Amino acid sequence: MSSHKIIFFLLFITASFLPPPALAENGGTYADDLVKSAQRAELSDDRYWHLLMHYHRGIIAGYSSEIYDPDFYKAPDGRENPTAELEATIRGFFRPIEDLREGEEHPQCNFPARLKWLKGRLGIDEARLPKPQCERLEHWRESLGVNRVTLVFASYYMASPASMFGHTLLRLDREKAGESLDLMSYGVNYAANMDTDNPVLMAVKGMFGLFDGVFTTFPYYMKVQEYGNMESRDIWEYQLSLNKSQIDVLVLHLWELGLIKFQYYYFKENCSYELLALIEVGKPGLHLTDGFPVATVPTQTVKALYSENGLVEKRVYRPSVTTLLNARRERMDEAQTQAFKDLVAGKDTHGSESFLGLSDQKKAEVLDSYLDHRQYVVMRTRKSDGDGLLSRSREILLERSRLASENAVPEPPSPRGPEEGHDSNKFILGFGGNNGGAFEDLSFRPAYHDVLSFGTGYAENSQIIYFDAAARLYNTSGKPVFEGMKFVDLVSIIPYDPLYGGRSWQVGFGFRNLRDLGCEECQAFYVNFGDGYAARARVFQSTVIYGMLRFQGELGSRFEKGWRLGAGPDVGALVEESEWWKTQIYARWLRYPDGNVSNEHEFGVKQRFAITKNLEITASVSRIQEDNEAMMAVGAFF
Repeated sequence: MSSHKIIFFLLFITASFLPPPALAENGGTYADDLVKSAQRAELSDDRYWHLLMHYHRGIIAGYSSEIYDPDFYKAPDGRENPTAELEATIRGFFRPIEDLREGEEHPQCNFPARLKWLKGRLGIDEARLPKPQCERLEHWRESLGVNRVTLVFASYYMASPASMFGHTLLRLDREKAGESLDLMSYGVNYAANMDTDNPVLMAVKGMFGLFDGVFTTFPYYMKVQEYGNMESRDIWEYQLSLNKSQIDVLVLHLWELGLIKFQYYYFKENCSYELLALIEVGKPGLHLTDGFPVATVPTQTVKALYSENGLVEKRVYRPSVTTLLNARRERMDEAQTQAFKDLVAGKDTHGSESFLGLSDQKKAEVLDSYLDHRQYVVMRTRKSDGDGLLSRSREILLERSRLASENAVPEPPSPRGPEEGHDSNKFILGFGGNNGGAFEDLSFRPAYHDVLSFGTGYAENSQIIYFDAAARLYNTSGKPVFEGMKFVDLVSIIPYDPLYGGRSWQVGFGFRNLRDLGCEECQAFYVNFGDGYAARARVFQSTVIYGMLRFQGELGSRFEKGWRLGAGPDVGALVEESEWWKTQIYARWLRYPDGNVSNEHEFGVKQRFAITKNLEITASVSRIQEDNEAMMAVGAFF
C-alpha cells in the first residue's frame, strides 16, 4: 500500500471518531441555523427581548440597557447591541459542558427565562442542547414554592430620604395544604447599595445614579417587623392575577437578575420601576413602565396596577403596631386611660386603683393595649430582657390569661390606600397683587405633596416637594420675574405624644427672591432647617399647632459680605375642616446677626379647597416686611 493511501486511511479513521458537525464548536451549524432563524424573525427587535434585557431606546443614540454589570451579557457589546447579545445568547446555550471552568454555571442555568422564550420562538430541539445540571436554580425555585405574587406598599417614612415616598416590594406567596403562608413567604426587594449615611450625599448620589441597585430576596416577616413594628409604617398588599406560567417566568427572570448590578436612580429607575419591569416580564401584555418616562413614584406605580383591568385581585391592609395601639387608646374611657398610664409608669395591676375598678372586659382591653405598647418599645429600643421588659410582659400575660374576656377591640378599619390619592405632578396658575401691582403667577413641580393637599393616601401633615419652580408676570411692567426654585422642601409636623414623643422638623434648599430687602429680582441661594414640636388642640381636634426654631443661611451678591446667617421662630396652625378643606396660619421671623445684619418677618393665611383629588383652589393673604400680598390660584395634579 502506498504511503499516501495509508495517510488517507488514518485520516478517515480519525475523522470517524469526531463529533458530528451539528454539535461541534458550541453547537456549530445548528446554532448557526437558529441565529439565522432569529434574524429572519427579527427577534432582536421584539419587545419581549427588550424586556428581558431591560433595553431602552435613547433619544439620540440607539439602545442601551439599564444594567451595566458585564456578567449579564454574553456579547462584549451586549449592553448597547440587542442583535449581538441575542446571537451570543443562542450560541452560549450550546456551549459544551466540558468547556466550563470549575464552579462556573452553564448559560442555560444562568439565563433560564431567555432560554424558555427562545425555545418557544425558535422551536429549539432540546435533544440537541447540552444537558447541564442546574442544581442551584432548581433548589432555589423549590425553596420559594411560589403560587401567587403580591405587590406590597409600605407607607411613608419621613426619617429616611430613600423612603419618604413610600416603598414597594414583591412578595412571592406560598401555600401549604391550602393554608396561606404569607408571613413565611419570601419578599423581593430592589434597592440601592448605600455606602454613606450622610442624607445629602444619599440624595445627590441617588439622583445621579451613583449607587448600585440590586435585587434581593428575604423572609417577608422580617420586613413586616422592620416596617410595621420598628418604623411604624402601615402596609398595603395587592394580590396580582398572574397565572402559574406567568409566575414561573417572573421567578426565572428574577434568578437571572440575581446580584446583577443596575444603576439606581432615586427618581426614575428605582424600587418601584424595576418591580413593574419584573412584572411585565411575567405578563408581557402589560405596559406598566410606559407611564413613567421621567419619574417613578411608588404611589403612582400602585395606581398603574389598577389601570390594568383585573390585574389587582385583592387588597389587604396590615396596620403597624402604633396604628393598632392608637386605635385601642382612642376607644378607652377615662378610667381605662389612667389604668393604662399606671401600667406604663411601672405599677403592677394590683397597685393601680384605676385598673382594679374596671370590669373584666375593660381590664382585658387595657392589658391588650399595654402588651402592644411593650412590643413597640422592645422593637424601637431593642432592649433585652435584662432591662426587665420581657419579664414584665410575662406578668401581664399571666394576668390577661385569668380574664375570660375575648379581645373585643377590633382592628382599625382599612384607610383608603395610596392608589386613591392625588397624582404627583402639579401645575399652578395664580392671579394676585402686592405693593408692586397685579400679577399672574405660574409654577410647576414634578413632586409631590404639601401640607394643604388632599390628604388621602399620604402621611398626615407632611410635605415633600422637589424642583418647584415659579415665575410671575407683573402687569405694570410686562416683565417676567423668576420667583425661585425649591430644589427640596420637606416638612413633617407630628403632634407630640407623652408616651412616644415625636418631633416636628423642616429642611429645604434652593433659590428665592429677596423680597424682605425690597428687591423683586435679587436671587439668593438658601439652605434652611428647623426643629421643634407640635400638639393637637384639645378642644378642636382637627387643629394642630406647631412651633420650630428655624436656621437659614443664604448666598447672594445683594448681601454686604455675599452671605448672611439667621435664626428665629416658625410657628403656626394647621386646621383640617375636612379632607377637602384645609387652612394654614403661619408666622415666621428671622434675625440675621451677621453677613447682612437685618430682620425678616412674614405672616399669612392659606386656605385650600379640593374640588376633586386632582384639582384644587387656594386663597392666600400674606405680609412680608411692608409688602402686602393676596392671591387666588388653581392647582391641577397630573
